Amino acid sequence: MTVGGIAASALGAPRLGDQAWRVNDWIDQSLLVSDEDLVEAQRWLWETCRVPAEPAACAPIAALSTGAYVPAVGEHVVAVISGANMGLRIT
Repeated sequence: MTVGGIAASALGAPRLGDQAWRVNDWIDQSLLVSDEDLVEAQRWLWETCRVPAEPAACAPIAALSTGAYVPAVGEHVVAVISGANMGLRIT
């Protein structure tokens, strides 16, 4: 499998190790968002919140803003946002 895209260095692992398989027990579902959605979420985080974020960290924001993930009524959503692996694409 070829891994690519702007978040590939963080989200595009070509295989999973033992640690990832253990974490997998906590995952109910996984979603896909486009590179364009990641860039838009990155732009929104910067312009609205002044939070510089790497593309992979923008995945939860992209999923929420595009409707790929719709929280249940009363559900609390937490997203960990980091910026250590970023090259600004914000214009």
